[in-house]
Amino acid sequence: MKNTYEKIEISTEKGVDIINLTDEIKEILENSDIENGLCTVFNPGSTASIIINEDEPMLRKDLEDKLSEIVEEDEVYHHPSNGHSHLRAIILGPSETIPIKNGELDLGTWQEIMLVEMDIKPRK
Repeated sequence: MKNTYEKIEISTEKGVDIINLTDEIKEILENSDIENGLCTVFNPGSTASIIINEDEPMLRKDLEDKLSEIVEEDEVYHHPSNGHSHLRAIILGPSETIPIKNGELDLGTWQEIMLVEMDIKPRK
C-alpha cells in the first residue's frame, strides 16, 4: 500500500481566519502516485480546525457570525485569554478524511478543504 505524509505550513491572522487548502492538497496528491485510498487532513493546533464546505464569502461570514454567537469571545472562561478559541476548535474538529478515487480527491461539486483558525493572535 502506498502512502505519503506532507506538512503544509500556514500563516494566519488573528480572529477567525479561513484559508482554502484544496489546491495544496490536490498538488500533494498529484505528486504522490496514489490512485485510490484516503486523504486525511489534520491540524495539530488546538485553536484551529479543518472543515469541508463551499468556499463562498458570505458563507465564510455566516460561519464567523455563528461561531461568535455559539461561543462568545467576551464571555469569561476558565481557560485564560483564548478559551473561546479552543472551544470553537473543539466544535469544528481537527481533521477531515476525503476519499481518493482514480488519483483525485472525491469531493462534491462545491466542496473545498479549509483551515479555520480562531485564535486571538496570528499563528503558524
